[in-house]
Amino acid sequence: MGLEKAFSQTKVIFFFIPLISPLHQKKLKNLNADVWSYFDMFQRDLQHLLDAKDKKQFNILKGMNSWMPGQINIAISVEGAHSFQADNDPKTIIPNLKFYKNHPDYKFLHLTLAHLSRQHACVHCFGTKVEINNIDITPARDFQPDPTKIGISKIGQQIIALAYEEPNRILIDIKHMSYVSRQQFYEMRRTNGWHNIPLIVSHAGVTGTRLEKATVIHIGENYPEECRKIEWKPEVSCANTQFNPWTLNLFDEDIEEVILSKGLIGMILEERVLGYGDIFPEYMSTLEVEALKLKKPGQGISHALAQSLNISGPLSNTVHDLLQSAAQNTYHPLSTDKRFTNDIIIDLAPKTATGSQMDYLACNILHILNVGFKMVEEGNATEEDVLGSVCIGSDLDGLMDPMNFPKKSGRNIINELDWVSIDKYPRLKKELTTSLINCLKSYTTLNGNINVSQFINKVFHTNGPDFLNKHFK
Repeated sequence: MGLEKAFSQTKVIFFFIPLISPLHQKKLKNLNADVWSYFDMFQRDLQHLLDAKDKKQFNILKGMNSWMPGQINIAISVEGAHSFQADNDPKTIIPNLKFYKNHPDYKFLHLTLAHLSRQHACVHCFGTKVEINNIDITPARDFQPDPTKIGISKIGQQIIALAYEEPNRILIDIKHMSYVSRQQFYEMRRTNGWHNIPLIVSHAGVTGTRLEKATVIHIGENYPEECRKIEWKPEVSCANTQFNPWTLNLFDEDIEEVILSKGLIGMILEERVLGYGDIFPEYMSTLEVEALKLKKPGQGISHALAQSLNISGPLSNTVHDLLQSAAQNTYHPLSTDKRFTNDIIIDLAPKTATGSQMDYLACNILHILNVGFKMVEEGNATEEDVLGSVCIGSDLDGLMDPMNFPKKSGRNIINELDWVSIDKYPRLKKELTTSLINCLKSYTTLNGNINVSQFINKVFHTNGPDFLNKHFK
C-alpha cells in the first residue's frame, strides 16, 4: 500500500506513531513534500519484498503451483489503487496497474480500490475515530469521504475492468469502499457477467443488520464542502455484545453478496471495528447520504439505490468501453482544505465496555453464519459455501488497536497489556473456540448446526488455502 498523505499531515501520527510502529518520519516527510509519490512507495515496498525473497526468507507465490511446503509463502495484494498513481496524476494508474498485473515474477491476489483517505477510484468509508472532547489533533478533511462524490468514479470502473481481465485476474477486495460504491460494484458485476468471480473482504467486521433496518440516531447539519456526521444505533447480538454500525463494516446484504460469489471474509482483530467500546459517529459523503435517503428515527429509511444513483446508466458500460476509455478521468481534484477537526486515528478515549473481546469476535462470526444459513434455507447457498466463507484477516499492521486477551481470573475482564499478535494465534484459537461455544448457545437458529471444533479449524487453517487453491492459479 502507498501510505496516504493524510497520514503524513497528521501531527499525532507524524510525531508519535513512528516511536511505536514501523512508520518512519523520513518516509512521512518525503511523502508530505512530494519527494515520493504513492507509486514510488509501492515500488520501494515491492522491491523490499523481492530483496528479502532473494535471501531465502520466504517464498512469493505466482500461484498455488509455486507453493513451497515448510516455508513462509506470501500472496501479494495491494491496498488502495492509488498505489499505482505517479506524480499526483490519476491517469498513470491504469498503465502502471497493467504493467505490474502482467509482470512475470509475481501475481497479485486482490486489490482494494480505496483506503482511509480521499482517492480517485471511489468514495471511501470513514475509518478513523471521532473523539469525544474538543481537542483538535488531525487535519481530517482527507480522512473524510469526499462530500461531493457518489460511488465509483469512471477511473474506478476502468480499474475494476482491468483487474478482472484475464490472464492474471486480480480479485477485488470491497474493504474501504463506501456502501454506495459497494452496491454499485455488485450491480456492475451483474451487468458485466462477473457475478461468479469471488469477492474478498480482507479485514472486516459486521454491522449486525441490513441498511434498511439500521437506526439513524442523528444526522449532522450539512455545511458547504463538508460531510454529514451520522450517528447510528448499534445493533446488539444474541449474546449481548454490540456491533459497530459504521458503513465500514458489512451489512447483511454485503455478506449475502460475498457468500453468493463463494468469496471469503477475513475477520479483523481490531476491537473498535468489532464493536467493543464506545461507538462514535462516522462521516459519510453528503451526496451519498442524500442518495440513500437516510432519515432520523421515526422518519424511516428509504432504500432506492437504483433510482437514486441511476445504476442502469453510467455503470452499465461494457468492459470494452471501460478499457478503451482508460485515459479519461473526470474525477475532481482532492480538497486542499487543511482545517483541523476533532478526529483521531489513535483511540485515546477510555473504554466503557465490559465483557470478553473474544465474545465480540465470536458474535461477528456467528452473525455471518446466521445470515448464511438463512440463505441455505432459501436455497441460495450451501452449508459448504457458508462455513467456507470465514477466515482470519487480522489487519495487525501496527496502526490499529488489536483485541486484548481476557485475564485468567475472569473471562469478562480484559488485560490491556496482553493483546493479540501473530505469535499468539494458538492462544487466540483456543480462546475464540471457548467464546464460540458460549455465544452459540444464544443463537437458537445456529445452535446444533455448527460443529465448533471443525469450524474453527476451517477458519484458522483450511478456508484460506482452499480458497487460494481454487482462485489463485
